[in-house]
Amino acid sequence: FFWMGERVTWCTDFVNWEFFQHNNNTQQQHNDTKTRATGERQRLRRSMHCLVILVVVLVGFITFSVWQTVFIPWRWWESVWGLCNMLVAHFLLAMVVIQYAKTNATDPGRVPPGWKPPQASKEELAAAVEYAEQQRREKKRRHKLWGKDPVRYCLKCQEFKPPRTHHCKDCQACILKMDHHCPWVGNCVGLRNHKYFLLFLIYTSAGMTYAAGLLMARLITMLSALSAFSMERKAVYAQVKAGEADQSAADAIRDLWAIPPVQIVLVVLNLILIVPIMLSLYCLLSYQLGLVAENTTTIEEYDTLVLKRRAKLQKQKFRWHYDLGCKENYKQVFGTEPSQWLMPVPSAHSS
Repeated sequence: FFWMGERVTWCTDFVNWEFFQHNNNTQQQHNDTKTRATGERQRLRRSMHCLVILVVVLVGFITFSVWQTVFIPWRWWESVWGLCNMLVAHFLLAMVVIQYAKTNATDPGRVPPGWKPPQASKEELAAAVEYAEQQRREKKRRHKLWGKDPVRYCLKCQEFKPPRTHHCKDCQACILKMDHHCPWVGNCVGLRNHKYFLLFLIYTSAGMTYAAGLLMARLITMLSALSAFSMERKAVYAQVKAGEADQSAADAIRDLWAIPPVQIVLVVLNLILIVPIMLSLYCLLSYQLGLVAENTTTIEEYDTLVLKRRAKLQKQKFRWHYDLGCKENYKQVFGTEPSQWLMPVPSAHSS
């Protein structure tokens, strides 16, 4: 019996040691995964900061190029037409900078701490927590299609989520009416800065178009001057070859070309840079305005597509339950007064 007791004690100690080692390994793996996730988030944040800096440098480079290739050579500050063009260009530039800064600095709409659905019962709150736990156990990333006012719970924030709220892993918060996380502005696009983001797209598209028009006009002028200069130079060289003029005339015509080659390079480089960005902004802006017209977001678009498909199969007319009509939907985002739609002021709905 003493021998058996020793063996049982030894086996128990071995099992405890194995269990302890397993727990340690599991905890270590959890810590390693958490550390890797934290490192990835930090690298992602650094890359987003780099993208914000890239946007600022790009806007500064285009502004510098327009000044060096258009405003200074043509001396537009000496004429009324030139001053009007300069005022329009600098107004668009100021609006781009203001909207970009407000999109970046404005809180997109974080859920207040301790918020709970006002009319939800304790059973509904407990069911929402249990459903979130079940989703985590089953490792499901997409939730089911919700009704108009569901009760939802976020396990990462340990808070209940209002309708149309989604958790952003980059901001580490639940965002009201989240559209998407935009790395180019370094912030989420949500309830409180959606208008600023759309105005940033509008004014950037307009500014890019205006800058492209000015640079194109300057390029056409340069090419016309180059063509006239080439024809005149050929005529002078023909006279020198025929003996009707001396070599000094050829040297003088060579010095008449007054446009520096750097300006031509800047104009061509800016047009190559601006045109693809401008077309991309047009596509993004039209897509975003289409979502606003239906009172939906980029995240909710999947749900609307599924519901549209179901309604089509059932031969029913589909209407998104947040859709108030095109005009009212735009008022929700841009404000109730149309005179303030293009101004950098918050709408009543967002505040």
